[in-house]
Amino acid sequence: MRSIQILVALFPLLIVCFTNCTQFSVTDAASGGAYPIIKSNFKTSDWIWGEKGQPGDANCGPGADGSGKPDVVGAFRFLCVPSHNLYDDPVVFPGRPGASHLHTFFGNTEANAHSTFESLRTTGDGSCSGGPLNRSAYWHPAMMNGAGKVVMPDFVTVYYKRRPKSDPYCQVQGKECVGLPRGLRMVFGYNMNLPPDDPKQMHPHWMCDGGFANGGQVEHDTIGGASCPVGQRVGSGFSTPDCWDGVNLDSPDHRSHLAYAGFGDTGVYKCPTTHPYVIPAFTMKAWWSHDDADNMNDWYLSSDRMEGHPVYPSGSTLHSDWFGAWDDDIMAEWMENAIDKFMNCSDGTMGSGRQLKRPTNFAWNVSPRLVDPPQMTAAMKAAHEQGMIEMHKMMKHSSDGESEHTH
Repeated sequence: MRSIQILVALFPLLIVCFTNCTQFSVTDAASGGAYPIIKSNFKTSDWIWGEKGQPGDANCGPGADGSGKPDVVGAFRFLCVPSHNLYDDPVVFPGRPGASHLHTFFGNTEANAHSTFESLRTTGDGSCSGGPLNRSAYWHPAMMNGAGKVVMPDFVTVYYKRRPKSDPYCQVQGKECVGLPRGLRMVFGYNMNLPPDDPKQMHPHWMCDGGFANGGQVEHDTIGGASCPVGQRVGSGFSTPDCWDGVNLDSPDHRSHLAYAGFGDTGVYKCPTTHPYVIPAFTMKAWWSHDDADNMNDWYLSSDRMEGHPVYPSGSTLHSDWFGAWDDDIMAEWMENAIDKFMNCSDGTMGSGRQLKRPTNFAWNVSPRLVDPPQMTAAMKAAHEQGMIEMHKMMKHSSDGESEHTH
């Protein structure tokens, strides 16, 4: 009887995956995956500085040859500025506007509940370096202040990394190092449907960008705990998994098609045998400014306080979502150079002699910093209520130790 109850609770989300979880063979990974190539519908050179083969990538270092040593991975970094806020989640609640807690989106400027790989690739500008060359959607729970306003982040830093495919350790960590398949999507970070003390749970660490140590401690469990002085931003983030099952672009929990490598009992850093393909992982870290009028002890994430759910410590439920929609040629360029030539590249520099331009509205400090949450229609409010009920059911079953759904 208990199993039937769990299946009933999971049914709406399983249906979502059965209609949206794409499968394909790993042999498709080298060419990008099961989705067909969708060429960019604009002049891509408008968003790039430099020329291929041009010597002297100033932002690839530290060595003159751009070597990533002493690290063991090639690195590609860039910035994104916030785009918009919506009660949408194209991964967890596809096609259901309003069903989610409030999210702040980066990347594709038209990402919403109805987004698909095709819509992301063909519509919207981009709020990351390279503009629409990176129409991927990145999002996380919105930051709220004590007055109910959304605190907009200044920016997020994104840092893709993986061993070069020629590195022999690729065959030690897994079967081989491969690229990111088109349309891959995921949720990563704190798992809303695992108890806080679960060994598998991931907890965020909040810190100040100036290195301020409150009470001698740099990293803190809550936003307010960091106590960043005015002039220093508060931030946190997570890294995505670096191992893939080679078959699925999504999964019912939006996590289990991917996994993190670990040292296990052998002391050798390896992917699980169920997820043998090494993919570029990326770290996504968001940063917020504050002023004298702010009391960061009053700040919280939208996922910390949801209708019908317990109140969580401020900032403790941080997690992020990603839906990949890079221009194929551009992703291949930074993969073949910054990653596979073992370079250490920053600020959108791809290691090829070319660099992604920053988005047109880039600024180090967001303006306005405080905004109102978006208005919800009656239909969106109904969808939101239903979405919170579904999430509460998942969390309840998980706390009983009988289910592991995500978000």
